[in-house]
Amino acid sequence: MSAGEFDFKPKLGRIRSAGDAIAKTHVEKLLRAASGKRGKRRVSAAPKPAGYTSRYQRRSIVKTRIVQLAGSGAAKQQAHLRYIERDAAREKLDEKERGGVLYDRESDDADRDAFIERGEDDRHQFRIILSPEDGHEFRSLKPLTRDLMASMERELETRIDWIAADHYDTRRPHTHIVIRGKRDNGEDLVIPKRMIAHGMRERVNELLSIELGPVTELDLQRRVEREVGQERWTSLDRELKSNARDGVVEIDKDARQLKARLQLLRLEKLQRLGLAESLGKRRSRLDHDFESKLRDLGLHGDIIKAMNRELRARGDGRVAGAESIFDPASDERNITGRVISVGRHGDFHERAFAMVDGIDGAVHHVDLGDTDHVEELKRGAIVEISGRGDGVKKSDHVIGAVAGENDGVYSPTRHENSDGKASREFIRSHVRRLEALRRLGVVDRSADGSWAIPGDYLARVRMAQRAQMKSRSVDVRELTSWSLEKQSRAIGAAWLNREFSEYGESRLSDEGFGGEVRAAAEKRRLFLRSRGLDGASLEKLQEMDIADAGERLAREFGKPVSSAPKSGKIEGRNVRDIELASGKFALLEKRRELMLVPWRRAMARAMGRNMVGVARNGRITWYWTRGRGR
Repeated sequence: MSAGEFDFKPKLGRIRSAGDAIAKTHVEKLLRAASGKRGKRRVSAAPKPAGYTSRYQRRSIVKTRIVQLAGSGAAKQQAHLRYIERDAAREKLDEKERGGVLYDRESDDADRDAFIERGEDDRHQFRIILSPEDGHEFRSLKPLTRDLMASMERELETRIDWIAADHYDTRRPHTHIVIRGKRDNGEDLVIPKRMIAHGMRERVNELLSIELGPVTELDLQRRVEREVGQERWTSLDRELKSNARDGVVEIDKDARQLKARLQLLRLEKLQRLGLAESLGKRRSRLDHDFESKLRDLGLHGDIIKAMNRELRARGDGRVAGAESIFDPASDERNITGRVISVGRHGDFHERAFAMVDGIDGAVHHVDLGDTDHVEELKRGAIVEISGRGDGVKKSDHVIGAVAGENDGVYSPTRHENSDGKASREFIRSHVRRLEALRRLGVVDRSADGSWAIPGDYLARVRMAQRAQMKSRSVDVRELTSWSLEKQSRAIGAAWLNREFSEYGESRLSDEGFGGEVRAAAEKRRLFLRSRGLDGASLEKLQEMDIADAGERLAREFGKPVSSAPKSGKIEGRNVRDIELASGKFALLEKRRELMLVPWRRAMARAMGRNMVGVARNGRITWYWTRGRGR
């Protein structure tokens, strides 16, 4: 037998599945063979090999959200895609590849607009956030994402149209995936509940274990040891809660076991946090709400760390603390300041936040609600933020008072009899409020136009508004998008003028944005003095601003431009919005002239439509009318 008779040279292939239709995992093959029918595969229900355990499998979080695209859904889709493509996601950290640029099955630079155009008529779409626990060990998450989508295509037996972006700007690298709600044959795409609930997560865990190898016993031990001192909800807390009886947990007497020792150490940490009470050597009573408190504590800790990272990156010496988090439910103050950054809570939450450098010298963290609202804020814009309270408005108290005087019935006539000074428009605003609450099931309207107001009316309003408050708990009003430098040299009633006219320097700190406003205000005073306008009123400055903008618009449209009257009827087609030094205005086009009127947020939904308003003492009440359409 010669020495090289049995020599051979192995040819090693890729560990990862290539993602094509031929490549099938062992589990999928077993499941398909067991089903005996094409199209009936169930990855999540696959039989496991003998000795299989998930203990040593890699972990991930996969969160799926189904978004209906009817109404304003298309606009929200554009906003969401712009958000996940934001510049903050492209920041580099160490030498790793940084995402944020959209990619798909074939390209690392996918066309966002083309994806939106393909899905114009879709009924719905799926938004997925994929967050591997060991994502920091990947140079890029793109191969993992593509392998998951290829597996889903095999499971659903259709080609999936998707687009994604990798984010590395939070504690854990994660991927945002948007899937169109259409199959390749044009029918609506339906993803089974079992796949959304656990099938995708199990598949990702399987891919992670193949790529990185199973978790070792030492890794598991270190993972649990790290949880002992954490101020967040952990697997140790989950075990303590499951072992508790009537809120009391008792640790095994054999404290030599590692698990028991770690649980005792965790209970000591909970006691220091005020979330547990010692009842003896190995017995403790857990706080009845310790899970939600730990989750809130973990979220707040992540927020403060992210804020301080942002401040250090900006070279700002200030330090954020617990007082920096704005609580709209209990905080009665309004925040005025400049938007530093806009982002998302944690690694896989569908809630957005903004960091605002306040004129009070502090940096504030504000929860904006659903991420669909994130595009409404621009970095550098000066905004005013206020809490929305419990959802009950002043008009609700008035409605309740009028109904209380009239046996639980409200009507415009009864309102007028109750308050002789109430204007017709004021009463109409209360009727519009009742119409909105009727759609929420709070009140009923009678055939004669009156309203049946229940005795617990205010409590019902709070209950009905709770979901909306969760979606958006603050009101954000953009004061101006102009920088302080630009305002200091502008002809118009700039925000700097309005701030000092109303409050003077009483609200301004010497630090942070407040100090910058003081310096900019001095520059503005010198500029206006050089133009002979140091004593000009806000009204005169605004008139000059509108007149200057009117000349430009008249040349563009070939029509004269006027400003809104103090009183009378206003009518025209909403053409566009214009940002001036004096604020934001809507341009209304009439047959022979144009008109600039103060902009309101609702006007964004009425672009291209006819608008009718009534001005009284400088206040305008608008009524929307339908456009001509196609």
